[in-house]
Amino acid sequence: NQYREFGEGSIFDVRETIQYQKELTRDRPLLAAGKKRFDHGYEEDIKDLYRGAIRQTDESICTIVELLAREGHLEDTVIVVFGDHGDHLGEENLWGHQFTVADEVIRVPLLIRDPSDHLASSRCEDVVQLHDLYCTVLSMLDESCPASHSYDLSRAKRDTAFAYYSIPESYLKR
Repeated sequence: NQYREFGEGSIFDVRETIQYQKELTRDRPLLAAGKKRFDHGYEEDIKDLYRGAIRQTDESICTIVELLAREGHLEDTVIVVFGDHGDHLGEENLWGHQFTVADEVIRVPLLIRDPSDHLASSRCEDVVQLHDLYCTVLSMLDESCPASHSYDLSRAKRDTAFAYYSIPESYLKR
């Protein structure tokens, strides 16, 4: 894998069978409870693959931006990039995005490139909910936003955000 630049080999090379991965998926609740641990070295393999996935995403976004620039459309294109959730990578023995609404899971990247300067160009730490993109993008297009709980980020700021987690029933049965 060209994006596997952190560490050696791949997760599939260092594990004897796919069965181990199936066991980890099945035993995720036990991992979260600290009653099971990964085999030695596996934690770093997962982190390496995660970093590789981020690098692959970055390169894909660069490819799209370069294409828009080459075709002369970059200056009239709004680009919005966001993550739907983060992941735990071993913090408090948690892996993935189950069993928690911790910052590692609910704080996600949000990048907006606005060539119209509707939004101020800056890096901010404001509280945002992803559904705020609805009114924000409509506003950038000079469209009105129907009544909703979405904020236009160019005009309003949140004091708080709502996070909700419901455990999958498959885990409750275990």
